[in-house]
Amino acid sequence: PAAARARGPEAQARAPAAVRRGWRKMETAAGAAAAAYGAGKAGGAFDPLTFVRQPQTILRAVSWIFSIVVFGSIVNEGYVNRPNEIEEHCIFNRNANACNYGITIGVLAFFGCLAFLALDAYFPQISSVKDRKKAVLGDIGFSGECRGGWGRIVSK
Repeated sequence: PAAARARGPEAQARAPAAVRRGWRKMETAAGAAAAAYGAGKAGGAFDPLTFVRQPQTILRAVSWIFSIVVFGSIVNEGYVNRPNEIEEHCIFNRNANACNYGITIGVLAFFGCLAFLALDAYFPQISSVKDRKKAVLGDIGFSGECRGGWGRIVSK
């Protein structure tokens, strides 16, 4: 089979069907490994207009704005006092930890969105499949943690 492959397409056409299927499987596996996490497209030029129009870029920008709204509103209007009290209390069950938690999640989401937005811009230049995999899994993990954090805020 290896000698037939070396001789060209004529030899491949005469090879048994099982051998030809094996060659196709090897070619498919090699193509899949090269395309993992978009590695086949790595090294392209950066086009800002295409980058801004991508759905994930738009959603990251929206998430970034929401994170500003969350921690900004808690910082500005999250603490109130009663007319007969001098000390301000958190509007979430008068618990300062609840306000601090909301601010922390908002700030972490703010910086995380900026970091992953920069990673999205740099992602096409990453040629290593391992590095691309780490970036994708980090993004998924961060998104899951943020979802868990927001869920805890909403449920309180």
